[in-house]
Amino acid sequence: MKPIVFSVREINQMAGGSSYIVGHMAEVELTSDLGIEISVESTQPVGVDADFVKFAIGHTRGGFAIILEPLSLGAKVRLSQLLLHEVDYKRSKQEVYSARGLAEALLQHVGREHAVEKFLMDIEDAEATGVYAGTLEDLAAGLSATI
Repeated sequence: MKPIVFSVREINQMAGGSSYIVGHMAEVELTSDLGIEISVESTQPVGVDADFVKFAIGHTRGGFAIILEPLSLGAKVRLSQLLLHEVDYKRSKQEVYSARGLAEALLQHVGREHAVEKFLMDIEDAEATGVYAGTLEDLAAGLSATI
């Protein structure tokens, strides 16, 4: 299967602590083995503390797991241009927007673009409630033939 490539870029800078910055390019190779391996090729800015990068990798993996675990899939992921801001980095936003980006890319990959909006609304509900209650049926049906 050809790797799925997509980017995530969400920037909301406001006064009062509600700012966040999330961004990365991802190349995802789906696997039938469970687990999500993530490597980082580059960060923005260059030279970010290695512990901060590991921290962000964990949150990105958490977002991808929201999508992949219910499908019994794993992935090998290469991230580049991982945008890390010491003040405006938000763990929850990194997870949600990573999940959202992967979901949209997978749905488009399997020709289920019509399901993207509902799926993204489900993810927004999950962000608000902390509980993911959406269905992955369209995604699972399309991916089962490609892996």
